[in-house]
Amino acid sequence: MVEFGESPVVEFWTGAATALIDCCIFHSIDTLKVRSQNAQDSLPWENFRKASMLSRPSLVLGSLYAGFSTNLFLKIPYMSMMFGMHAVNKCIFDMVGLEHANEDVREITSAVLVGVEASLILSPLELVRIQGQNNGKGGLISATRYVATHHSPWVLLRGMDACIHREVKYCIGQFAAIGFVESALKRWSEANHETNSLALQLHENASLRILASSMSVGFMCTVISQPDDVVKTRMQSHLPPSRASSSSAAKGAASGAASDSAAERGYQKYRGYLASFRTVSAEEGVAAAVERVGVALLRPSATRARGDKHGTPTREAPCGGAAAE
Repeated sequence: MVEFGESPVVEFWTGAATALIDCCIFHSIDTLKVRSQNAQDSLPWENFRKASMLSRPSLVLGSLYAGFSTNLFLKIPYMSMMFGMHAVNKCIFDMVGLEHANEDVREITSAVLVGVEASLILSPLELVRIQGQNNGKGGLISATRYVATHHSPWVLLRGMDACIHREVKYCIGQFAAIGFVESALKRWSEANHETNSLALQLHENASLRILASSMSVGFMCTVISQPDDVVKTRMQSHLPPSRASSSSAAKGAASGAASDSAAERGYQKYRGYLASFRTVSAEEGVAAAVERVGVALLRPSATRARGDKHGTPTREAPCGGAAAE
């Protein structure tokens, strides 16, 4: 079974570097995914048609990279924490006398814990990002200022339950399922490499087995977690009426009252985890929760596995200690 690194320091920095690369390359796809999940236009087509030919490329780029600064500052702590806490969890298992427990049980248990731990920092940051990415509230500073000014601090917990559901499923795939699939491919290739050309390739190339495992598990996790991702996006896009709009409505401002009413309707429709599922199912059909999975599949998962030059799993020193022979 593929084993992930067990040095928390190495894992934190690996997660940070992976997040930087991921965000710079794939933010535009993430923007399309989020807008698709929220049933919005992928691009501002009306503004695009009105713009001159010379300004259209910059308009498209600016739209696709809306909320980039927020996403960057979201991804780095999130992925650092995800990789690092997996190593920390296993160190804790060793400290409490579970070092000899079944390795598969340790991996799955740690993955579930990471899903919860990562969501505590990820969900509030994603809410701020979505305000910039979907609702036009600007980058990190502007979107954060908007949330802080117009809503109570409790709004940052909105969508947390959907985020935990999604992350637990993803982390089980990230830290456990890849290893299961890679082990199964290894056993199959060893048994069939003399009669099957694909088995021969997998038998001779450990990196190919790991790549196939990562891609297949990433595909599976994306499909399984897509409904939770849709619900989270809807909940975090439809916040409760802001303090500013409520104040305007109280003063008799017609536009403020209309805005407040629309925000209240959207908030009530996606008030909670189960309510959001019911709304999507009733208004768009059950399949709506997964029908936009195509855009999400364009975005690669951050799965990874390491091996030495012979393809055997590398076991790092636990908790940053001396490497075991």
